[in-house]
Amino acid sequence: MGAEAFKAARDFLFAHRTDYKTAHTEFRWPQLTHFNYALDWFDAELARGATASQPALKSSVMAQPPSPSPNSPNAPIASPTVCTHSV
Repeated sequence: MGAEAFKAARDFLFAHRTDYKTAHTEFRWPQLTHFNYALDWFDAELARGATASQPALKSSVMAQPPSPSPNSPNAPIASPTVCTHSV
């Protein structure tokens, strides 16, 4: 039992999403023998039919690479500071 049991539990919650009492009292977690979200759900379930060419996950924020720490060999080299103070 894997993706089928997960999908049945998910479908139950979707069907009762406006009926909190039923969703809360009648929902049962599926008894999974094994389940790998990436392989059993995203690759197997979401890559079928009309959704096969659509992204399974979409980020609303563009990922930015982390800034290098000042001690990193990839840190930008600081420009020398010019002092214009006259005596």
